[in-house]
Amino acid sequence: MLPSRNIYGGAHQLLHDWFGKRPNLDVGVVFFDGFTTSDFTKALAGVKKKYADRLAAGRRVYVYLESPCNPHGVFLDVPGIA
Repeated sequence: MLPSRNIYGGAHQLLHDWFGKRPNLDVGVVFFDGFTTSDFTKALAGVKKKYADRLAAGRRVYVYLESPCNPHGVFLDVPGIA
């Protein structure tokens, strides 16, 4: 999973503490910094490299975004990222 670091604290906690824990769902969660398409593209390339074995086995990369980001009101380039 590739969520933006700029998300609501409760969502961050859910992804980090529940989805990413091995005894729970064991989802590979890598938060990306930045706001632009190039920031996201760079992070996605890193995730594909880090989890190449999981992706080869049929797992997928999911993206979680909030824009405007809560609580800071920052806008991500959602069309570019999509």
